[in-house]
Amino acid sequence: MGERRLYSQGDDLQSMVIDWMRFPMAIMVVFAHCSGMPADIDLDAMHADPLSGMSIYNFFRVIFSHVLMKVAVPSFFIFSGYLFFRKIDVWSKDVYVGRLVKRLRTLALPYILWITLYIIVMEGKRLGGILMNDAPGSDLWQFVVENGGWRMYWDCFTWGNGTNIFGYPVCSSGPILVPMWFIRDLLVLSVLTPIIYWLVRKLRIFYLLIVLICCFTDIWVNFLGLTIFSVLWFSIGAYFGINKLDMVVTARKFRTLSYLLFLITLFPLVWFGGSTASVGFDVILIFIISGIFVVINIFAWLIERQYVGLYPLFVKSAFFVYALHMFFQGRVMWASNTALASGNYVIMIVNYLATPFLLVLLCLILYVALRKFAPKLLALLTGDRG
Repeated sequence: MGERRLYSQGDDLQSMVIDWMRFPMAIMVVFAHCSGMPADIDLDAMHADPLSGMSIYNFFRVIFSHVLMKVAVPSFFIFSGYLFFRKIDVWSKDVYVGRLVKRLRTLALPYILWITLYIIVMEGKRLGGILMNDAPGSDLWQFVVENGGWRMYWDCFTWGNGTNIFGYPVCSSGPILVPMWFIRDLLVLSVLTPIIYWLVRKLRIFYLLIVLICCFTDIWVNFLGLTIFSVLWFSIGAYFGINKLDMVVTARKFRTLSYLLFLITLFPLVWFGGSTASVGFDVILIFIISGIFVVINIFAWLIERQYVGLYPLFVKSAFFVYALHMFFQGRVMWASNTALASGNYVIMIVNYLATPFLLVLLCLILYVALRKFAPKLLALLTGDRG
């Protein structure tokens, strides 16, 4: 793990909080993709008998895989927006180009490598089926066709299809390695940073209010796959970075309010399975913002009092876990469900809670192995984060 770094007077508490949050937020993403079995949750049965074994099991699934995870990706966007602008005093062409060149290494290259690796793995499975089952070789090309060809690198999957108040179709999309949609959106947002910088400087808080209105109304064109929600979270971070605001100080100013709003919005979200349609976007928005403030306050308190410290392994491996876990998610869930197959609801809960951590552990083992035996490859895959 490396030597634990504890907080001391003079340390940048905000930077330590951001670093500490990376790994837990990555684990939340893993929980979102390991939501247990059966895939669908019967909310009517939960509401009819909330104290039954099955309902308690489903409440665990809702809390960790459908509700708390909503805070994870917005946190990543906010931190990314903040870090992009934090050290910029005067915007210039040289600053912009320098930031973009850096993100070619830290975002674009890992993005392409991870998706390519995932495609190779998927095609490898098909090749195994061809060799073992005497299937036609055309199955390899069929995989490419079925998944949209080059669109596997950008938006071959869509979800959340709907229409805005004007009847215009809106949806979210992602590449074949779905978690990489976050990196794709960051790349697009990085290109758009001169516009975001100008809007924050000229309109200040009103810019965020305009983006909020667009979120509520879905008035947005899915430009290059980019959603208005990605713009919102990144812009909030940009607002903090451009105006040199400390997120820990701000979160502490609203500590009591954020705890109260988090609890108020948590209960309806859990009761309705985290469904936006049931509780409304306004409730989810309040939950996410208050939740981020709550997490910042908790981690700042723990770090400041030296109850927790920073372990280099966890800080540096967060992106690796985020990118890799989908490669093994299905296998680990199958193995866990097979090994702990039971109608006992206690065992089902233990199995559900343990599976994401087993998956994270596997990712960490591979991370450590690459760091020891193939450090240059690890550097390419993580954008030098390893």
